[in-house]
Formats: sequence, C-alpha cells, structure tokens
Amino acid sequence: MDALRRVHRALATGGALVDLHPTCLNAHAECGGVELGAFDESEALEDVRVTDAGLFTVVDEGLFALELERTFEWVEAFDTARELFETAATWAGFRIPPDLGRAIRAASPPYEVHQDLILRRCRRL
Repeated sequence: MDALRRVHRALATGGALVDLHPTCLNAHAECGGVELGAFDESEALEDVRVTDAGLFTVVDEGLFALELERTFEWVEAFDTARELFETAATWAGFRIPPDLGRAIRAASPPYEVHQDLILRRCRRL
C-alpha cells in the first residue's frame, strides 16, 4: 500500500494508475483445443488478495477513483514444451502440477496457456 501512496504523490491530479494481474481462478494449458490441465495458482492467490486490498484501500481513502474494471482471457502460445516450462518457471506464485507436466510432455505443440486477467484504471484525485 505504501507503493500506491508513492504513486499517488508522483502522479499529477487526473493522472492514471493502471493495474493488471491474473485473477488466479482458472489458468490452464491447452493443446489443439483440448485442455491439458490447470496450473497451481495457490501461492499467487495471496499476492492478488493483498494487491486488491491495497488498491481498494487507497480508493476508499479518496486518493484514487476506480473508473474502469475489465476481466479478459489472455492466451499465450508456445512452440515447445521446454519454452512453456521455462516461461512458466518465471511466473511468481504459479506452479505446474506433476499431472499437467506429464500431459504437456505427452502432447504435440503448439501449446497455449489461458488465464483470466483483470485490468483496472484509477484516476488520481
């Protein structure tokens, strides 16, 4: 929340704060339109809760006004299983469960990762 207060001080009145993050509800891998399995997002879920709580606190304090909120599906494509595993390893709080890992290795590329993201735009008051 301290970071949001610093952003508030740095922005001119009317400036925009944009927040974009996964909803942590349904990230999954697909191959050829067939779902291979879901990612374990349990560690990321707490980070999302803390981020959301901080944002709504500064809105409630009157520092920002929430003016837009949209949820959409983000799809990322991978040409190899290795590329998917290496990229997923960089996603904080996301883990590939063993069953999903086996399903990815058994499938033929290309692979897709689908997840819902939430976008919020707030104005500095």
